[in-house]
Amino acid sequence: MFIDTHSHLNFKQFDEDLDKVIERACAKGVNRMIVVGSDIHNSKKAIEMANKNNHLFATVGIHPIHIRGSFGMFKNDGLPPSIWTEDYESQNSVGKTVCTKEIKDLLESPRVVAMGEIGLDYHSENRRKINKGIQRSALSGLIDVAKEEKLPIIFHCRDAIEDFFNTLKSKKSQTKGVIHCFQGDVVDAKRAFDLGLLISYTGMITMRADYDEVIRYAPLENIMIETDCPFLTPEPHRGERNEPAYVVEVARRIAEIKDVPYFRVAEETTKNAIKLFGLDKF
Repeated sequence: MFIDTHSHLNFKQFDEDLDKVIERACAKGVNRMIVVGSDIHNSKKAIEMANKNNHLFATVGIHPIHIRGSFGMFKNDGLPPSIWTEDYESQNSVGKTVCTKEIKDLLESPRVVAMGEIGLDYHSENRRKINKGIQRSALSGLIDVAKEEKLPIIFHCRDAIEDFFNTLKSKKSQTKGVIHCFQGDVVDAKRAFDLGLLISYTGMITMRADYDEVIRYAPLENIMIETDCPFLTPEPHRGERNEPAYVVEVARRIAEIKDVPYFRVAEETTKNAIKLFGLDKF
């Protein structure tokens, strides 16, 4: 049995054949899939999907590329008041309050198992004119909301590892979650584990050997697997749209790198996901 701990089945790429995608996943033993929200709209869609299909669970999140001040997020897109900097004090406070309530209402949906994805993304900084300070403020505020709702967090971190860990240091007692699509080295993995976080791997590890050292280092009890579909399709399916059935290739590659039985990777990563997301209550 496998769990795809990070999928975007709520994206338009799956609108035409979602049922078949889920069937193929279940045929491969991937019978639970977490559908991750990256803005308010597709978080709502993830919840609707999870309410209709027992194989699916939802998360509610705002990807850092959607944060106002980074790439033009509007005040009614779902940011809690605690993340708004002084630059936005003139904004309508009623609108900000409504946004917070909307996020909390979504997080309280029965099949929502985490806040996420949230985090920092400094990729293409000069071209996209990223406001790093607002991203960090947003991350801090959203962590606070997750704590209030007693939910784990799915973290996104791209080209921002130092600021990411510095932001989390002040939240150490609050952080329970996973760094998805982990791209750090052994030192970064140790920092994540010291904060009580898990790390998760995608099909990227099937494409090159950059991740072998840290995968050998990381204990299986600290690892989960994911597709991040429709992106990052693993070998031997490169060139196709990624889907949850292919998460087995991520498990297979981890088994090869760590020189452990394939079934053990399946067992341990599934156990980790059940524990982190509280899936045993469903």
